[in-house]
Amino acid sequence: AAAAAAAAAALVAAAAARRKAHAAPKKPPPVGFGPRDDARSFFWGTLGFGGLAYVAGAAPWALHLVFLAFFFLALPLRAVSFWRARWQFFLLDYCYAAACAAALFLIFLPDDPRAEAVAYALTEGPLAAALAAWQCRYQFGSLEHTVSTHLHLLPGLAVVAHRYAAPSGVRGWRAIGAHLAATGKEAWAAAAAAAG
Repeated sequence: AAAAAAAAAALVAAAAARRKAHAAPKKPPPVGFGPRDDARSFFWGTLGFGGLAYVAGAAPWALHLVFLAFFFLALPLRAVSFWRARWQFFLLDYCYAAACAAALFLIFLPDDPRAEAVAYALTEGPLAAALAAWQCRYQFGSLEHTVSTHLHLLPGLAVVAHRYAAPSGVRGWRAIGAHLAATGKEAWAAAAAAAG
């Protein structure tokens, strides 16, 4: 009797295993709505893309400030993650050198035409071509793809915006800060005159 019960239990377990094996597989959740980390990455990637598009359209003169913020926030984090993964030799790549050259130009030599020519040639030539050659894509749920795309895209946008989209007579990040302070004071003075 015990052997018959064990055989029956084995048959029931085998039937259950067959039903489970033939059941329809579950569909994976859409990108960005899976685990928490994926959703968080998707949210920040979408917010970053929207913010970049807004700045490019509404205040293109501020694109080099966006690049400098990216340079000082994302690139050190990338360096740490590459060092931990023992990929530090990837940090010797051309794109990091061109981004460093663009940042040095924008911070220390914003009025030097020779430094501007070098930064322009480095960022608008091979670095911009690498976007197409290496098929960099803006994948909202992947922090690695987002940082890589920004690393190839932002230096060129920053140098072009510095050259062509700066307010008249305003060159460099210090001058833009002074320009914003002056226009802010003018706006407050106009608002006070209109109210009073």
